Amino acid sequence: MGKKKEPGLADQHGCKCLEEACWKFIMSRRNLKSIMASNDFEQLMISYPSLVKELLAKVGY
Repeated sequence: MGKKKEPGLADQHGCKCLEEACWKFIMSRRNLKSIMASNDFEQLMISYPSLVKELLAKVGY
């Protein structure tokens, strides 16, 4: 399972340590570009829209 799906699972299960580690990984500029270019990002937007909204807030959009 990729990191881009794990924040949603971490959030669902209340695992703050995993959620924080995932955000740290995702927020790397190189990782963020790669994630946003992936086909899975579209699925993430559908499955976890609140996480995508949080991601956009974290990067300043």
